[in-house]
Amino acid sequence: MNGSDSAVQNQFVSVNSLTLAYRDWGNHHAPALLLLHAGGCHGHWWNEVAARLADRYHVIVPDLRGHGDSDRSEAGDYAFETYASDVAALIETLALEDVRLVGHSLGGYVGLVYASRRPPRLIALVIADMLCELDQSALDRAHEASRKPSPTFPSREEAEARFRLQPPETVAQPEILATLTAQAVTQTPDGRFGFKFDRRAMGHPPIRAWDFAPNVICPTLVVRGEWSSLMPRDHAERLVALLPNGQLREVAKAYHHLMLDNPRDFATALENFLPRAPSAGSGRTT
Repeated sequence: MNGSDSAVQNQFVSVNSLTLAYRDWGNHHAPALLLLHAGGCHGHWWNEVAARLADRYHVIVPDLRGHGDSDRSEAGDYAFETYASDVAALIETLALEDVRLVGHSLGGYVGLVYASRRPPRLIALVIADMLCELDQSALDRAHEASRKPSPTFPSREEAEARFRLQPPETVAQPEILATLTAQAVTQTPDGRFGFKFDRRAMGHPPIRAWDFAPNVICPTLVVRGEWSSLMPRDHAERLVALLPNGQLREVAKAYHHLMLDNPRDFATALENFLPRAPSAGSGRTT
Protein backbone atom coordinates (compact mmCIF):
# COMPACT_ATOMS: atom_id res chain seq x y z
CA MET A 1 0.00 0.00 0.00
CA ASN A 2 1.16 3.53 -0.67
CA GLY A 3 -0.88 5.27 2.03
CA SER A 4 -3.02 7.26 -0.43
CA ASP A 5 -6.80 7.16 -0.11
CA SER A 6 -9.37 9.35 -1.83
CA ALA A 7 -11.55 9.20 1.31
CA VAL A 8 -8.89 10.88 3.46
CA GLN A 9 -9.79 14.45 4.39
CA ASN A 10 -7.53 17.12 5.86
CA GLN A 11 -9.46 18.82 8.65
CA PHE A 12 -8.90 21.44 11.34
CA VAL A 13 -10.32 21.77 14.84
CA SER A 14 -9.97 24.39 17.57
CA VAL A 15 -8.79 23.03 20.93
CA ASN A 16 -7.27 24.86 23.89
CA SER A 17 -7.03 28.13 21.92
CA LEU A 18 -5.04 26.48 19.11
CA THR A 19 -5.99 25.10 15.72
CA LEU A 20 -4.94 21.48 15.27
CA ALA A 21 -4.76 19.83 11.86
CA TYR A 22 -5.83 16.22 11.50
CA ARG A 23 -6.37 13.63 8.80
CA ASP A 24 -9.69 11.82 8.86
CA TRP A 25 -9.60 8.51 7.01
CA GLY A 26 -13.40 8.16 6.85
CA ASN A 27 -15.43 5.10 7.88
CA HIS A 28 -17.14 7.23 10.54
CA HIS A 29 -19.40 4.44 11.85
CA ALA A 30 -16.45 2.20 12.74
CA PRO A 31 -14.65 2.20 16.13
CA ALA A 32 -12.50 5.29 16.71
CA LEU A 33 -8.73 4.87 16.35
CA LEU A 34 -6.51 7.83 17.21
CA LEU A 35 -2.87 7.75 16.03
CA LEU A 36 -0.31 10.10 17.61
CA HIS A 37 3.06 10.75 15.96
CA ALA A 38 6.53 11.22 17.45
CA GLY A 39 8.34 14.44 18.31
CA GLY A 40 9.54 16.47 15.33
CA CYS A 41 7.23 14.46 13.05
CA HIS A 42 3.73 14.89 11.61
CA GLY A 43 0.64 12.83 10.94
CA HIS A 44 1.84 11.47 7.58
CA TRP A 45 4.20 9.18 9.51
CA TRP A 46 1.10 7.00 9.94
CA ASN A 47 0.04 6.82 6.27
CA GLU A 48 1.05 3.22 5.64
CA VAL A 49 -0.45 1.87 8.87
CA ALA A 50 -3.61 3.98 8.63
CA ALA A 51 -4.25 2.70 5.10
CA ARG A 52 -4.14 -0.87 6.42
CA LEU A 53 -6.61 -0.17 9.25
CA ALA A 54 -9.05 2.29 7.71
CA ASP A 55 -11.45 -0.44 6.55
CA ARG A 56 -11.99 -1.53 10.19
CA TYR A 57 -11.63 1.70 12.14
CA HIS A 58 -12.47 5.37 11.98
CA VAL A 59 -8.86 6.54 11.87
CA ILE A 60 -8.03 10.04 13.09
CA VAL A 61 -4.44 11.27 12.78
CA PRO A 62 -3.70 14.71 14.28
CA ASP A 63 -0.61 16.84 14.02
CA LEU A 64 0.35 17.62 17.62
CA ARG A 65 0.73 21.28 18.59
CA GLY A 66 3.90 22.77 17.16
CA HIS A 67 4.11 20.00 14.54
CA GLY A 68 2.99 19.67 10.95
CA ASP A 69 0.12 21.94 9.98
CA SER A 70 -1.08 22.54 13.55
CA ASP A 71 -0.55 25.86 15.32
CA ARG A 72 2.53 26.55 17.39
CA SER A 73 2.10 27.58 20.98
CA GLU A 74 2.80 31.31 21.33
CA ALA A 75 3.85 30.69 24.93
CA GLY A 76 6.02 27.71 24.00
CA ASP A 77 3.85 25.39 26.08
CA TYR A 78 4.87 21.87 25.12
CA ALA A 79 4.44 20.13 28.46
CA PHE A 80 3.29 16.52 28.25
CA GLU A 81 0.21 17.36 30.31
CA THR A 82 -0.65 20.06 27.76
CA TYR A 83 -0.36 17.62 24.86
CA ALA A 84 -2.59 15.23 26.81
CA SER A 85 -5.13 18.01 27.36
CA ASP A 86 -5.14 18.63 23.60
CA VAL A 87 -5.89 14.94 23.03
CA ALA A 88 -8.74 15.05 25.55
CA ALA A 89 -10.17 18.18 23.91
CA LEU A 90 -9.87 16.65 20.43
CA ILE A 91 -11.74 13.51 21.51
CA GLU A 92 -14.42 15.63 23.19
CA THR A 93 -14.81 18.04 20.27
CA LEU A 94 -15.07 15.25 17.69
CA ALA A 95 -17.46 13.35 20.00
CA LEU A 96 -15.39 10.16 19.72
CA GLU A 97 -16.50 7.22 21.87
CA ASP A 98 -14.69 4.01 22.88
CA VAL A 99 -11.38 5.32 21.59
CA ARG A 100 -8.39 3.14 20.78
CA LEU A 101 -5.26 5.31 21.06
CA VAL A 102 -1.91 4.44 19.48
CA GLY A 103 1.10 6.64 20.15
CA HIS A 104 4.64 6.41 18.83
CA SER A 105 7.60 7.82 20.81
CA LEU A 106 6.44 11.28 22.00
CA GLY A 107 2.92 10.28 20.98
CA GLY A 108 3.23 7.18 23.14
CA TYR A 109 4.28 9.24 26.13
CA VAL A 110 1.41 11.66 25.57
CA GLY A 111 -0.94 8.68 25.33
CA LEU A 112 0.49 7.28 28.56
CA VAL A 113 -0.03 10.59 30.39
CA TYR A 114 -3.57 10.88 29.00
CA ALA A 115 -4.42 7.27 29.88
CA SER A 116 -3.10 7.72 33.43
CA ARG A 117 -6.03 10.10 34.01
CA ARG A 118 -8.32 7.10 33.41
CA PRO A 119 -10.55 8.85 30.86
CA PRO A 120 -13.83 6.97 30.37
CA ARG A 121 -13.74 7.25 26.56
CA LEU A 122 -10.41 5.43 26.28
CA ILE A 123 -10.74 1.65 26.08
CA ALA A 124 -7.30 0.62 24.78
CA LEU A 125 -3.81 2.10 24.55
CA VAL A 126 -0.83 1.14 22.39
CA ILE A 127 2.61 2.53 23.22
CA ALA A 128 4.95 2.14 20.27
CA ASP A 129 8.72 2.32 20.75
CA MET A 130 8.77 5.05 23.37
CA LEU A 131 11.68 6.48 25.32
CA CYS A 132 10.89 5.56 28.92
CA GLU A 133 13.39 7.79 30.70
CA LEU A 134 15.87 10.53 29.87
CA ASP A 135 18.90 11.38 31.97
CA GLN A 136 19.74 14.96 32.91
CA SER A 137 22.61 15.35 30.45
CA ALA A 138 20.42 14.31 27.51
CA LEU A 139 17.64 16.57 28.77
CA ASP A 140 20.07 19.49 28.98
CA ARG A 141 21.17 18.89 25.38
CA ALA A 142 17.54 18.86 24.24
CA HIS A 143 16.85 22.13 26.05
CA GLU A 144 19.93 23.71 24.49
CA ALA A 145 18.78 22.61 21.02
CA SER A 146 15.31 24.04 21.67
CA ARG A 147 16.79 27.53 22.09
CA LYS A 148 18.55 27.54 18.71
CA PRO A 149 16.84 29.24 15.75
CA SER A 150 15.07 26.99 13.28
CA PRO A 151 17.17 26.46 10.14
CA THR A 152 15.90 27.83 6.83
CA PHE A 153 17.08 27.23 3.28
CA PRO A 154 16.89 29.15 0.00
CA SER A 155 14.94 26.42 -1.82
CA ARG A 156 12.55 23.57 -1.13
CA GLU A 157 15.02 21.18 -2.74
CA GLU A 158 17.78 22.16 -0.32
CA ALA A 159 15.46 21.89 2.68
CA GLU A 160 14.33 18.42 1.61
CA ALA A 161 17.96 17.37 1.11
CA ARG A 162 18.70 18.36 4.73
CA PHE A 163 15.76 16.44 6.20
CA ARG A 164 16.78 13.54 8.44
CA LEU A 165 15.01 11.00 10.63
CA GLN A 166 15.91 11.11 14.31
CA PRO A 167 17.25 8.61 15.16
CA PRO A 168 18.51 8.04 11.60
CA GLU A 169 18.40 4.22 11.43
CA THR A 170 15.72 2.95 9.09
CA VAL A 171 14.97 0.35 6.43
CA ALA A 172 11.92 2.23 5.14
CA GLN A 173 11.19 2.23 1.43
CA PRO A 174 12.49 5.34 -0.42
CA GLU A 175 9.00 6.36 -1.57
CA ILE A 176 7.76 6.41 2.04
CA LEU A 177 10.64 8.62 3.10
CA ALA A 178 10.08 10.91 0.10
CA THR A 179 6.47 11.50 1.17
CA LEU A 180 7.49 12.31 4.74
CA THR A 181 10.19 14.68 3.54
CA ALA A 182 7.87 16.61 1.23
CA GLN A 183 5.25 16.96 3.97
CA ALA A 184 7.85 18.18 6.49
CA VAL A 185 8.90 21.26 4.50
CA THR A 186 7.07 24.58 4.32
CA GLN A 187 7.76 28.05 2.95
CA THR A 188 8.51 30.67 5.59
CA PRO A 189 7.15 34.25 5.54
CA ASP A 190 10.44 35.57 4.15
CA GLY A 191 10.25 33.26 1.14
CA ARG A 192 12.79 30.72 2.38
CA PHE A 193 12.00 27.12 3.33
CA GLY A 194 12.04 25.37 6.68
CA PHE A 195 10.53 22.48 8.60
CA LYS A 196 7.02 22.22 10.08
CA PHE A 197 8.25 21.94 13.64
CA ASP A 198 8.63 24.37 16.52
CA ARG A 199 12.08 23.69 17.99
CA ARG A 200 10.86 24.94 21.37
CA ALA A 201 8.98 21.63 21.64
CA MET A 202 12.36 19.97 22.29
CA GLY A 203 12.53 21.76 25.66
CA HIS A 204 10.14 19.34 27.30
CA PRO A 205 10.06 18.28 30.98
CA PRO A 206 11.85 15.14 32.22
CA ILE A 207 10.66 11.76 30.95
CA ARG A 208 9.77 9.06 33.48
CA ALA A 209 7.28 6.57 32.11
CA TRP A 210 7.47 4.54 35.31
CA ASP A 211 5.59 7.25 37.24
CA PHE A 212 2.49 7.09 35.02
CA ALA A 213 2.24 3.40 34.10
CA PRO A 214 0.67 2.09 37.35
CA ASN A 215 -2.30 4.44 36.91
CA VAL A 216 -3.26 3.15 33.44
CA ILE A 217 -6.10 0.69 33.86
CA CYS A 218 -7.18 0.11 30.25
CA PRO A 219 -5.67 -2.78 28.25
CA THR A 220 -2.28 -1.58 27.01
CA LEU A 221 0.02 -3.00 24.35
CA VAL A 222 3.69 -2.03 24.37
CA VAL A 223 5.32 -2.51 20.96
CA ARG A 224 9.00 -2.09 20.21
CA GLY A 225 11.05 -2.46 17.04
CA GLU A 226 13.36 -5.49 17.12
CA TRP A 227 16.41 -3.31 16.38
CA SER A 228 15.37 -0.25 18.39
CA SER A 229 17.90 1.42 20.68
CA LEU A 230 15.43 4.00 22.03
CA MET A 231 13.30 1.38 23.75
CA PRO A 232 15.59 -1.44 24.88
CA ARG A 233 13.80 -4.69 25.61
CA ASP A 234 14.47 -4.44 29.35
CA HIS A 235 12.77 -1.02 29.44
CA ALA A 236 9.78 -2.41 27.54
CA GLU A 237 9.55 -5.34 29.95
CA ARG A 238 9.78 -3.04 32.97
CA LEU A 239 7.02 -0.84 31.58
CA VAL A 240 4.74 -3.81 30.94
CA ALA A 241 5.36 -5.07 34.48
CA LEU A 242 4.20 -1.71 35.87
CA LEU A 243 1.07 -1.55 33.73
CA PRO A 244 -1.94 -3.18 35.45
CA ASN A 245 -3.09 -4.66 32.13
CA GLY A 246 -0.05 -4.67 29.85
CA GLN A 247 1.23 -6.86 27.03
CA LEU A 248 4.46 -6.77 25.01
CA ARG A 249 5.06 -7.35 21.30
CA GLU A 250 8.06 -6.86 19.03
CA VAL A 251 7.97 -5.89 15.37
CA ALA A 252 10.66 -7.78 13.47
CA LYS A 253 13.13 -6.05 11.17
CA ALA A 254 12.33 -2.58 12.48
CA TYR A 255 14.24 0.20 14.19
CA HIS A 256 12.59 3.00 16.18
CA HIS A 257 10.41 4.14 13.24
CA LEU A 258 8.63 0.80 13.11
CA MET A 259 5.57 2.12 11.23
CA LEU A 260 7.93 3.08 8.41
CA ASP A 261 10.28 0.11 8.56
CA ASN A 262 7.68 -2.65 8.78
CA PRO A 263 4.18 -1.19 8.47
CA ARG A 264 2.58 -4.52 7.59
CA ASP A 265 3.70 -6.35 10.72
CA PHE A 266 3.08 -3.32 12.92
CA ALA A 267 -0.48 -3.01 11.60
CA THR A 268 -0.96 -6.74 12.18
CA ALA A 269 0.18 -6.36 15.81
CA LEU A 270 -2.41 -3.61 16.26
CA GLU A 271 -5.16 -5.66 14.61
CA ASN A 272 -4.41 -8.65 16.82
CA PHE A 273 -4.61 -6.55 19.96
CA LEU A 274 -7.31 -3.93 19.36
CA PRO A 275 -10.31 -6.22 18.66
CA ARG A 276 -9.78 -7.83 22.06
CA ALA A 277 -10.03 -4.51 23.88
CA PRO A 278 -13.10 -4.65 26.15
CA SER A 279 -15.68 -1.94 26.57
CA ALA A 280 -14.83 0.62 29.23
CA GLY A 281 -15.16 -0.77 32.74
CA SER A 282 -15.40 -4.44 31.74
CA GLY A 283 -12.17 -5.35 33.53
CA ARG A 284 -8.89 -7.07 32.76
CA THR A 285 -8.29 -9.15 29.65
CA THR A 286 -6.90 -12.64 29.90
